Amino acid sequence: MQSQLSATSDLKYVEMQIENARSMSPQNLGHDRRKPHCLLQMIMNKQLTKVNCGRDVCHFELETLSYDIAYQVGDVLEILPSQNPIPVEAFIQRCNLNTDSYITVEPKSVQTGIPDISISRTPIKLRTFVELAMDITSASSRRYFFEVMSFFATVEHEKERLLYFSSPEGRDDLYQYNQKERKTILVLLEDFLSVQMPFEWLVQPVPPQKTRPLSISSSPASHPNQVHLTVSAVSWMTPIKRKRSGFCSTWLSGLDLKEGVQILVWFNRGSLPPPSPSLPLILIRPGTGCAPFCGFVAEREVQSRSGPTAPILFFFGCRNEENDFLYKDFWISHAQSDGVLSEEKGGGFFVAFSRDQKQKVYVQHKMQDQIQRVWSLLNVGAAEYVAGSSTKMPTDVFSAWLSKISKGGSYNPLTLLSPTVFGGINGFLFTVCIRIPAQVLGSITGVKLILQTFPEVGYGPRLNVDLHHGALTEGLFTFVIISISLGLAKNGPNSFFIKIWITSISKLALHILGFDLTGGCMNPAAVMGWAFARGKHISKEHLYVYWLAPIEATLLGVWTFKLLSPPAKKQEEEAKKSK
Repeated sequence: MQSQLSATSDLKYVEMQIENARSMSPQNLGHDRRKPHCLLQMIMNKQLTKVNCGRDVCHFELETLSYDIAYQVGDVLEILPSQNPIPVEAFIQRCNLNTDSYITVEPKSVQTGIPDISISRTPIKLRTFVELAMDITSASSRRYFFEVMSFFATVEHEKERLLYFSSPEGRDDLYQYNQKERKTILVLLEDFLSVQMPFEWLVQPVPPQKTRPLSISSSPASHPNQVHLTVSAVSWMTPIKRKRSGFCSTWLSGLDLKEGVQILVWFNRGSLPPPSPSLPLILIRPGTGCAPFCGFVAEREVQSRSGPTAPILFFFGCRNEENDFLYKDFWISHAQSDGVLSEEKGGGFFVAFSRDQKQKVYVQHKMQDQIQRVWSLLNVGAAEYVAGSSTKMPTDVFSAWLSKISKGGSYNPLTLLSPTVFGGINGFLFTVCIRIPAQVLGSITGVKLILQTFPEVGYGPRLNVDLHHGALTEGLFTFVIISISLGLAKNGPNSFFIKIWITSISKLALHILGFDLTGGCMNPAAVMGWAFARGKHISKEHLYVYWLAPIEATLLGVWTFKLLSPPAKKQEEEAKKSK
């Protein structure tokens, strides 16, 4: 049994068939009716990940000998996968259709609001229309299809069930039965065998066959008349343990190169604009999202042959070096001497293996390690490209930026003091002699400005208990918050925002507990700001409760944490070298 898109198909005939079929589809009126830009043939199907590693990522190379392919790096290739002839034939037999019949599909009235719309009235073979315009093997139908089926059900219990599914009361059960299981049109028709729908009724509610967009991972400059794709095969288990696979990725992976199957494709502009050779780049992406960046690097390499090019920093992430380090040889070759990712040219390639060590390392951690180089490129106008999940990836990258921007900036002397206690003497002296006095002066100035604007704003922290009770309160609270901060820094979650949230909630809780005792401040600079700006303070009380007790608690907290959680030998060696 042959698909309509075999290698022996005449190109012009195939284009005409596609245009006719997709223009007749009622759900495609006014859009997606274009004939394909070209037909490509697969010349390479290579698995990039190790077998049985939990991920199946493939590299595909498509080629044409008949056309000059016109696209840019960062563009998107839309593919129309062919449906398996076996379920197509099963659908035709289930609906009692004549495979050899020719049809035309016309709406009763065309009111699309789109000018110059034309619907093909050239008869097309029914089988070809089903293959190219009706998605019967992958898409899940909506509630309307169940309502239509109920009109043609001849068995009472099937009719009642279909009516229930199409009613508002049956919405939740329909979701469990249909959407969660991703039941296809063919499966639904096989579940309700008494339903005999005329073909003219099937055309409207059956989902149309859609193209699948894939990021191009090649450059036309380095591979003319070729398109490379990096595709992750999608598969999952439904709630009742039925295995489901992604239609397009499974179809591409299963193509036999010897059969020479023609692949229908359209080229579209991607969301990543192609950069000029003089524009420095910062590329950030884990996993298969590196696909468009393969094209960026390949094109920059071609451009470097004819003149100077700007540097590229690339931050890449995967789980394991052995299992899913995609395009390892490609990246390493360009990161070597004189490569476009080499340090000699101002660039760099930094890879994070999240599962190769006990503590997970992600792309954002590598960015933090190289933040000075990133800033240097940004200062000369570099463009930053982030590819990946539209929700998680940008948030993680932003967290890395925010974490680095805020690093070193503090309004609490205790925050500055804790990491320098067991550090180098130079850092300790700089903190004690320069940074802490600067914080105190800033606090006093800030409070005075506040009081000038809002004279009745308040008096700041007050000691409402005896000296020893107050010192114990501030010391205990400081010890707790220092322990929490150090614990989060070493073994906490990777998310910068979660760390900030935990720290903030902890400080707020301690502040509430100590508000009626000492104000629960845990910040000597803030207390001094209020005391000296108001001109109302008792030196002994101030120094003993708000300075000496928190500083002693900070030293005790750092010492205790170091004792209970000693650094690894590698970290100790690096610390000694830094001294």
